[in-house]
Amino acid sequence: MRKLLLTLLALTLAFSAGASIRVMSYNVRLGVAKDGDNSWENRREATPAMLREIRPAVFGVQEAYDFQIAYILEQCPEYKAVGVGRDDGKSDGEHMSVFYDSTRIELLNWGTYWLSETPDVPSFGWDAKCRRTATWTLLREIASGQKFYFVNTHLDHIGVMARKNGLALIYNKIKEMNPSGLPMVLTGDFNILPDNDGLTDLNTLMKSARFYSDDADTIGSFNGFGKYGLSSGAPKLGDSQKDKKTLRPLDYIYYSGFERSLCFKVVTKSYAGKKFISDHYPVYSDLVVKGSRVENGSVSSKILGTEKKYNVYLPDGYDLDPGRRYPVLYLLHGAKGTCNTWTKSYNMKTIADWRISSGFSVPMIIVMPDASGEDPDHAGMHMGYFNFSDWRYEDFFFDEFLPSIESRYRIVSDRAHRAVAGLSMGGHGTALFAMHRPEYFSSACPLSGRLEGSPKASYAGREQMDEYVRLVEANDVPKYLQTADKAKQQAVSEIRWYIDCGDDDYLLDGSIDLWRVMKALDFPCAQLRVREGTHQQEYWRTALPEVLTFVSVGFGK
Repeated sequence: MRKLLLTLLALTLAFSAGASIRVMSYNVRLGVAKDGDNSWENRREATPAMLREIRPAVFGVQEAYDFQIAYILEQCPEYKAVGVGRDDGKSDGEHMSVFYDSTRIELLNWGTYWLSETPDVPSFGWDAKCRRTATWTLLREIASGQKFYFVNTHLDHIGVMARKNGLALIYNKIKEMNPSGLPMVLTGDFNILPDNDGLTDLNTLMKSARFYSDDADTIGSFNGFGKYGLSSGAPKLGDSQKDKKTLRPLDYIYYSGFERSLCFKVVTKSYAGKKFISDHYPVYSDLVVKGSRVENGSVSSKILGTEKKYNVYLPDGYDLDPGRRYPVLYLLHGAKGTCNTWTKSYNMKTIADWRISSGFSVPMIIVMPDASGEDPDHAGMHMGYFNFSDWRYEDFFFDEFLPSIESRYRIVSDRAHRAVAGLSMGGHGTALFAMHRPEYFSSACPLSGRLEGSPKASYAGREQMDEYVRLVEANDVPKYLQTADKAKQQAVSEIRWYIDCGDDDYLLDGSIDLWRVMKALDFPCAQLRVREGTHQQEYWRTALPEVLTFVSVGFGK
């Protein structure tokens, strides 16, 4: 059975790619330049011919004057465009416009800011030769409903500080405008090479499609109308990129929040009988839309006096219907784990995608709070889901964390649509949370939980763990339930229980003892699973699919 589950997971990974969105960056070369045979009037037919062949869903242009934009829109009526002239914020000067195919893409919002100390008004920035702008758009792909941001810019060709600070401004604006973590695209002529220090921060936030694509061209894009390289057989990108006779990689596509980039292509082909479409070759990428996503965040706590991190899984379609609300599963990690453990170590996202897409589970939001300790191995002080003497985590969870999460995300905030599950230490936390606050949960699923006994041997010689050990010993779950008053037992019995532990797990006795107490008290739903396995990662990976199905049935009730 375990091998079958792992095989299915592998197949899910292989076939989970979503649809792709083609995006492009294209410096059209300003239409007022006196370029002789390469002037805009002599080569303009090449642009709509290229667009009809490449068919980008969205593209950003640089150096475009209003009459160039008008010509493209006239020749390609499926496209619409937004942007302003950089000199007056209206029509004067070059536009960093964003074009989108209105048959495939819907515009939700847009704006422009200047790369300067006064970004809200037309202005020069730092040592820039020209006014520089960035145009941002919030778009929605009509077919999938996926929302994403698209930002387009052109950095200064002279000012070193203007380029550096302009990129820093764009970096900060991107972080500010996208707190929900929607997919993001940044295109532009940066007028710098890929090894420039100015890209350091941006590289931590987004990926360059030139270097992070399944299939990437290794040539530059700035040709100078043939001055730098040829329209075919151009040299590869490498150390020679600094050779003035080599195509220079000045045009960029950065992305984040997409599954991956299928390609990065430099369009060197001639169109409409014109050798050069511009002094820059257009570049494009096909970005795969994620079906679901995992975001991270934090909740500020007055009770704990700090911020606590979390991860959250948002199912496929979360962005499609802003009116739809989802049930929620709180998924707790084990000792020496963090809020990242279920995602990084146990394939949570892949398993959730598989179960939901196959119909075995309902679409749900999965929240993974952090209860790690302060030592380097994530144990130590404040590890666990207890109310310690100076660290009231359980109070934080119910009084601050849960209300904050259920206001940030579209969650059906009632008992019928809320469940809790966890492994090992998180299994113990699951049982205690459900028994202490039974009015909160429809289902509870302790997996390989330390439900009785002492963890003292695991933390011998670590004095900072003494209170944790005492609290585990004092919170014997089977004993707690057995000695609880009738009202408490009745309330706990209204929760659907799924207890799972491996046949070679050293914590098995606690799971069996808890189940026996529940059966003696005539719990209507107390399921025990003892499968082949021990206290390790593969066991929990293969437990999670059934947990998702079990809580889904509870949500249905």
